[in-house]
Amino acid sequence: MKNIKHVSDLPIKGMLLTVYASSHDGAGAFTNGPSARHTQIIVVGDGVPEIFSAESSSRDTLPTFVLRESVGGYPTLVPVDTLEGGKHAGAWVADGGNFAETSDSRWSELVRKITGGNGAAVVPIHDRAEISRELGGGLVRLTGAKS
Repeated sequence: MKNIKHVSDLPIKGMLLTVYASSHDGAGAFTNGPSARHTQIIVVGDGVPEIFSAESSSRDTLPTFVLRESVGGYPTLVPVDTLEGGKHAGAWVADGGNFAETSDSRWSELVRKITGGNGAAVVPIHDRAEISRELGGGLVRLTGAKS
């Protein structure tokens, strides 16, 4: 699986996933990402089945993410806006505390390719973002809207 690096490399369709968030009071207080404000996301990228539209009206409503392999070899989801060419390009993203999953077996198969067949297809969403000091510093509220 290649890690897509530029917004222009993204397909226009992807899979619809459900966001799972903590039910504790104040959940989402430590994340400023789109998964804190949405119950579903669209995932696009290399190897992701192209089922749901990630274009215009859908993308303006639901945040669009890309499946990436982390440094440790684990699957993660990051907002497309943080990729090169995106509205928040250069933002450093970290685990915001939410997860995404779908019952579609194609998703499970894709995630298992990354993990080597181990683990569940519930993937952490890395949408807590900060901008480096070189770019002005501070937290960024990622919108997930079309770049």
